[in-house]
Amino acid sequence: MLKGGKHGPQAKRCPTCHHEVYALFSEGTLAKQLNSIEALKAEPQGASHFSWVRKQSGSAQFRVRRW
Repeated sequence: MLKGGKHGPQAKRCPTCHHEVYALFSEGTLAKQLNSIEALKAEPQGASHFSWVRKQSGSAQFRVRRW
């Protein structure tokens, strides 16, 4: 059984970041290992994405490709 979801801790993310997180990691991995923003930032793939997003302008939306 997965933790989190509607009843666990939540963080506000832009739609692009939300889709990217689910493209990079399975729901199980997110629930068990990457269940906080701090954990996502510590993960190399998550850190790379967040670093890239910080460099983008305003509220831009970007295409997310499944891995």
